[in-house]
Amino acid sequence: MAGPAGAIALTEAFETLPLLYARWIGELLGAGIPRERKATCGTCAMCRPADAAPHTEDHYFEPSAKCCTYLPRLPNFLAGGVLADPAAGPGQASVLSRIETRAGVTPLGLSIPARYSVLYNAGDDLFGRARGLICPHFVAETADCGVWRHRNSVCATWFCKHERGRLGLRFWRGALQPLLETLEAALAKWCVLELDLDVAALEALADSAAWDGGEGRLTAAEIDGAPDPKAYARLWGRWLGREAECFERCAELVAGLSWPEVLAIGGPNARARAMLTAEAFRRLVDPATPERLRPAPVQVARAGAGHVRLVSYSAYDPLEAPAVTLALLPAFDGRPTAEVIAEVEAATGLSVEPEFVRKLGDFGVLTPEE
Repeated sequence: MAGPAGAIALTEAFETLPLLYARWIGELLGAGIPRERKATCGTCAMCRPADAAPHTEDHYFEPSAKCCTYLPRLPNFLAGGVLADPAAGPGQASVLSRIETRAGVTPLGLSIPARYSVLYNAGDDLFGRARGLICPHFVAETADCGVWRHRNSVCATWFCKHERGRLGLRFWRGALQPLLETLEAALAKWCVLELDLDVAALEALADSAAWDGGEGRLTAAEIDGAPDPKAYARLWGRWLGREAECFERCAELVAGLSWPEVLAIGGPNARARAMLTAEAFRRLVDPATPERLRPAPVQVARAGAGHVRLVSYSAYDPLEAPAVTLALLPAFDGRPTAEVIAEVEAATGLSVEPEFVRKLGDFGVLTPEE
């Protein structure tokens, strides 16, 4: 981008996305992405406050685990970015440690070992709570992420709470995350081809589960922490023993690409995802209240004196609202929103702010009439 407006957009994007992705997405959107201020990592918004009374319906994370109970895939160029970043000391150590295990390590990057996936998917209530699933890049001493500046598409777009509720979820995880994931897969393969991997290694890699983003079958060797050395050597070819060097070279290759070049490497799928991301962003920053609304399915998680807690689009992000809200919802029956608000105010004497109605729509308590 060029000019002051582009510089502002890029600066704002840097506050939200990893360094590399901020440049690309800043150019795609031409504007800064609003911060998700409710999803606080330093003081985790999903941990029970010290003065909070326990309620069985509340969903809290384990303070020493949080949402870091997830092992990210790091495509080759992101792993190399960590290794080349002087400010990523703890992250460098954890990336090198993953390389040394050889589990899920290919020229495409660091994938999720099958044994971790089996454990991760073994229960319905492990995420955010099981300390045995804590990410190896989590720095316990500072409760920080060692690869934060080079985190992947999932970690860059996952938020427990959103300023605009369902609209935020649709932008970050419904549009931007698939776009970045598509680019990660395409760029990782592009790097492999640019590295001139020998034909035998390329053949082995193309036949592996990693080529299509999978983890492969769980084997006895992997459970024992000793992946097949011959199979590993076939995957790496002439780069065997120089895995870290390979990843750093990938980081150099990708860092030199412009956004149009990145999009071209991503192909039609990436271009389609980019269009959908731009449209989801337009809706995210649109301040207008939907013209027509209807009630949507919602769960009343708690009702107290003068207020209710409504769970709609996500159990992690309930909406606190005045108790009278439940009585007002049926009035929104698909007629023009302004007409409904005027009718409710005339019948009840209440003042219904359009911004509050918009928030009910944002959080999926009300849904736009198509």
